[in-house]
Amino acid sequence: MVSNARTGHCKVPTDRWDADTWHHPDPDRKGGIAVQHGFFLKQDVGKFDAPFFSTTAKEAAAMDPMKRLLLEVAYESIENAGIPVENLMDSQTGCYVGCMTNDYEMVSLHDIYDIGHAAASATSEAMTANRVSWFFGLRGPSLTLDTACSSSLYALHLACQSLHLGETETSLVAGVNLILNPNTMHQLPAMHMLSPEGISHTFDDRANGYGRGEGIGCLVVKRLSDALRDGDTIRCVIRGTGANADGKTPSITQPSSLAQADLITRTYEAAGLPMSSTQYFESHGTGTPVGDPIEMEAIASTLGASRADAGLSALYVGSIKPSVGHTEGCSGLAGVFKAITCLEHGMLVPTYGVDRLNPKLKLSDWNLALPSQTMRWPEKGQRRVSINSFGFGGANAHVILDDAYHYLADRRLVSNHSTILDEIDDDFASDSGISSLGSRTPPDEEMKRLLVFSTKDQAGIQRLASAYANHLGTCNIDKTDPRFFSDLAHTLSVRRSHLDFRSFTIASSKKELESNLRKGLPRLPRSSRQQGNLVFVFTGQGAQWPGMGRQLVGNFVFRRSVQASQRLLEALGCKWNILQELEKDSIHLPQYSQTLCTVLQVALVDLLRSWQVWPGATVGHSSGEIAAAYAASLITHADAIKIAYVRGLSSAEITRPGAMLAAGLTKEEASQYLSLVPHEAAVLACVNSPSSVTLSGNVDAIDKLEAIISADGKFARKLKVKTAYHSPHMRAVSQAYFERMGQLSKRGLTKDTSTKKTLMFSSLKGRAIESPEELDATYWVSNMENTVQFSTAVSDLLKHPAQPGKKTPIRWGGFVEVGPHMALKGPVQQIISVNSPNKTVKEAPYLAVVERGKDAIDTSLAAAGQLWAHGHNVNLSAANAGIHAPGTSTGHKVLTNLPSYPWNHTKRFWHESYLMRSNRFPSAPRTDLLGVPEDLSSALEPRWRNHLRISENPWIEDHRITGTILYPAAGMLVMALEGALQTAREGDRNRLLGFQFREVKFERDLVVPSGEEAVETRLSLQPHSAIPGEFKFIVFSTTSGTTWTQHCYGTVSLVYTIGHSEVEETSSADVEWLHRRSVYAKLSSNTAAEPVDVLGFYDHLENISIKKRAYKIREVINKLLVEVSEPNKGLYILYVL
Repeated sequence: MVSNARTGHCKVPTDRWDADTWHHPDPDRKGGIAVQHGFFLKQDVGKFDAPFFSTTAKEAAAMDPMKRLLLEVAYESIENAGIPVENLMDSQTGCYVGCMTNDYEMVSLHDIYDIGHAAASATSEAMTANRVSWFFGLRGPSLTLDTACSSSLYALHLACQSLHLGETETSLVAGVNLILNPNTMHQLPAMHMLSPEGISHTFDDRANGYGRGEGIGCLVVKRLSDALRDGDTIRCVIRGTGANADGKTPSITQPSSLAQADLITRTYEAAGLPMSSTQYFESHGTGTPVGDPIEMEAIASTLGASRADAGLSALYVGSIKPSVGHTEGCSGLAGVFKAITCLEHGMLVPTYGVDRLNPKLKLSDWNLALPSQTMRWPEKGQRRVSINSFGFGGANAHVILDDAYHYLADRRLVSNHSTILDEIDDDFASDSGISSLGSRTPPDEEMKRLLVFSTKDQAGIQRLASAYANHLGTCNIDKTDPRFFSDLAHTLSVRRSHLDFRSFTIASSKKELESNLRKGLPRLPRSSRQQGNLVFVFTGQGAQWPGMGRQLVGNFVFRRSVQASQRLLEALGCKWNILQELEKDSIHLPQYSQTLCTVLQVALVDLLRSWQVWPGATVGHSSGEIAAAYAASLITHADAIKIAYVRGLSSAEITRPGAMLAAGLTKEEASQYLSLVPHEAAVLACVNSPSSVTLSGNVDAIDKLEAIISADGKFARKLKVKTAYHSPHMRAVSQAYFERMGQLSKRGLTKDTSTKKTLMFSSLKGRAIESPEELDATYWVSNMENTVQFSTAVSDLLKHPAQPGKKTPIRWGGFVEVGPHMALKGPVQQIISVNSPNKTVKEAPYLAVVERGKDAIDTSLAAAGQLWAHGHNVNLSAANAGIHAPGTSTGHKVLTNLPSYPWNHTKRFWHESYLMRSNRFPSAPRTDLLGVPEDLSSALEPRWRNHLRISENPWIEDHRITGTILYPAAGMLVMALEGALQTAREGDRNRLLGFQFREVKFERDLVVPSGEEAVETRLSLQPHSAIPGEFKFIVFSTTSGTTWTQHCYGTVSLVYTIGHSEVEETSSADVEWLHRRSVYAKLSSNTAAEPVDVLGFYDHLENISIKKRAYKIREVINKLLVEVSEPNKGLYILYVL
């Protein structure tokens, strides 16, 4: 907006008030608003994401929208700064808020009989800051400041002082302003502060006041040393702040050039900076005829003069107010935001709407200049800006800002920044977003990354996805920052709060990410905190496939684990290479498959550990128990490889043909079928689930069983193996296996009580392993020979008590299958359905780190994403480390140009009594005589109220009788006439012929006080019960508010044209009306009437104490004249009194 010299100037939105109804060109008129325009937020300010802030509907409705929006904007600023909000909880973080107005307080508390829930805390100005501190758990100072227009810059000054004192570690500095009530908009024009056009003509010869604007702004300030330590992206460096007051001036609202100049000088002296070093000045620049020249003189006598003395070019000056309006309590921050943007981009922008320079501004003499168009920063090197802000009561504030890059580079400091550098700016300039003395790990933009997203409500995930997709689609990021993608992953995973509803996607480029986001992110259930309740399920031999996990070899941790396994194998005499054999079809041979499956599983466990994903329990199927024991820290890496390798060698030595059969049987049914074949010709090899078993044995016995079971209509399928595992066939190599294993390491359970022990549930014994000593060589021989009691082991796992001696089982929060494929999901879910009534366990996710035929990077990152989305702790940075060792990738930058949080603004919250709404939206404008409809006036008895003042209707003063100002009787009739007219429907007014008064009586004179005092009048109309358009009226008044005087009453009727039928007779009332019109017409056209010397006539009246009018009167008939135009030409009423 500012770079293109655009403005947000617009008419007052109709949801605030009807600008036309309230409008009156005289700013001094009570109850009228001269200004019809301003600068307003393009949103419904009543909408609020109440659930996000744990706010009930009643609380939200009562709460000032400024406070609501500040909560949202505060969160956005914290998020933009890359600070997870939970990190601020109970921290020494301050909250300083500038606020000048309280419109909603006036709106919502207008009617004491209808105020909102907890209205005191909902509208108190103290709560503007306090509520932010409460919600985010901030323990630093919390205060709302009102120094009028300088409030937010005063807030920034106090926040910086607090940081200097060590009172706070971080501070939120905010400014708020909403324009909701016509009352405030009426007050300011009455002080002749506002421009009639509602826009600040800053620096222009049209300067005639300021244009009001709305704004909610917030920024995060920290000590530079803390920002460097935390790796924050530094937007700018605050070099100095200052504040003072004007002191005694001719009037309290008149600024002082000397005081402003003194503040500038003192602020630069305190910062130890030469005033000549500043290239741009963001002025307060409200566009007032008095304020602008005074401020420019102060700038000229300080910075302008210093630059001139130093032989430097003119100081550039500008103001944001013509673009976004004077946002009052937020205006200081508006200038700061503009200044930061200019510093970061190295550009100066023109001030909107400067057509003809104010002749009082002697820019060339003062060594000042206005940017006429968007231009590059005028000087090479360091960029510096000064910002002014003044309150209308004389409270002045000043801030000095430097761009981050040059400040850091000049001091050889390394940190992230957002400064954009021009190729001519510095010989060593870099747009990397980090000071040039730093280093960043070279980006690998083709590497796949896990990108995570979270919101407070489920629908918010798609809102967030759409926002990011649109952002990616409209910016040319790839060319401007090659590290964008890695920085994006870092920002989303480490520098954002992880909220309740989560989702993720995997992508390697901006284009792929945008495509994924437009397709929509996975819809996942609400996350819940899961601590140590993951189950790792380890696949047994048989699920292997060529190339399994190959893509993960590029991952640092995975590759390091595989390399360690290779060294261990070589020490055992292995002659083949893991990576080579992984790609071959020979992977299905037992001498390879046993070992390679375990190598893969151990590497996956190491990878998951590097992501800080730890199991609460492990369970393995068959040879999967080897890696399960390793994951539970019951055996070492070396033992795991040894056990698997010699098992494979031993299994390969079996020459006896065998077969295996998968069957959909219970354990008991399997026993019955096995009785149909000779003893040990076939045995129960595996009990996979309550309804799934595996049979193993001689080929002929297995073939027979397959035929019998299938004939009975039950599932039976022969497996593609030639060895009868877990059958008597394995006894032939048991001794050799035992001897090859030799002595295993003695590894005890960890003694670190801070680390929760991982349980291993044995599928050999069907229970939890109680001691590492159980896992000796004999155990592994039995594991190879005997039945796999997988169903029993998992059942025991599901029933395992959360605490010793208690019956309540552990609520397992997820199952991760670690192996070549997701082969055990079906059996595990069957076991859960039979053994666990717990809904949490039944709904727990079941994931696989590797799946057959899929890219292992995709599946592993997807598993990490799913675990994170369900609430498990996952080190997302480590998951995205890829080829780098976790924790060694350097120079990640917090991105500051990402979409803000997409609030749930589907609901509107507002508390306003009927009475106040009627006041804010009167049904008709105030007229001079009738006034305005009473608040909440009823159509059953409409009423109008007015304040008659000589200052607003000076002609009344001329109706003076014996020295007393009397309101004319004709004026009372006009009040009744106008009131009756306002009751007429719009469509009926075209048929209106005129008005008829009957039975009018004047009881008491209506005395109008002189000067600014007023008499308050009321007109009451009582509609006739049977005659439409006929009313009894009463005019009464009060000057004390306690006693009322009745002045006039009677009947007034609206007379319409009536289409009579041929048989309908004309009524007597119609005849009378036509007769009166005929008489009037004759009088008006009588050329023989004697002319009257009007001036002489009034001189005579004045001589007898009836004062003549103060203005020239034409020769007219001196009586009330009501003239009605033809119906098809509209209605015009002329009153001549």
